[in-house]
Amino acid sequence: MNLHHILLIVRHELAVERRAAEVVGLVTPFALAALLVLPIALGIDQATTSRVGFAAFWMISLLFGGQIAWRQATGHVRAVTDQVRLSGIDPASAFFGRFLANLILLVLLMTISLLGTIVLFSPPPIAAAHWLGAGVLLFAIGLAVIATVISDLTIGLRSRGAIAALLVGPLAIPLVVAAAQVGQAATVSGQLRPGGILTWVLVLVLIDLIGIIAGVLTARPLEETLG
Repeated sequence: MNLHHILLIVRHELAVERRAAEVVGLVTPFALAALLVLPIALGIDQATTSRVGFAAFWMISLLFGGQIAWRQATGHVRAVTDQVRLSGIDPASAFFGRFLANLILLVLLMTISLLGTIVLFSPPPIAAAHWLGAGVLLFAIGLAVIATVISDLTIGLRSRGAIAALLVGPLAIPLVVAAAQVGQAATVSGQLRPGGILTWVLVLVLIDLIGIIAGVLTARPLEETLG
């Protein structure tokens, strides 16, 4: 992989997002609106809303984070793939660049959603912010990898944007389970056992590594298939 090529792809993807403003101007406001509606639907019982706060956060992160896959699937078309290939950019570098761009957008979305969750739900106090931060980051990495891989796999398919968005959910279930366990253990009401929480963190790391390695190794064969 070439660092210069990776940074070129990252800048290109972020420039596309800056012009379209799909994640910042559309997905994020709707995620906050969904967070706002949930406490209203649950009623005014503070204990209930507090208990489900982080569960709502992970659900919103998965639901609206999956739109990252939709965004890239609709934007990463065959012509763009051909242009990248003709420019001499290594397929693995192109994949990693798209992954990093997705990760940046996901971290932005999840950070804003987490702040919204804390304000609207008043979840249990966080006893270990570093573990919660690690869970959020590792979840974002895994979801970004899934979104990028699915975007590459669905090139050339009809309705690929809808297909990509639908595939994200099932593939991200292990991420949600592990990240939710880390988040629960990081709160005061959770059972903060370093050994237990570390196990779930390692599960997230393993999922992320498998996804990244698979994406990098399959980037060139996928490009040759398209070519």
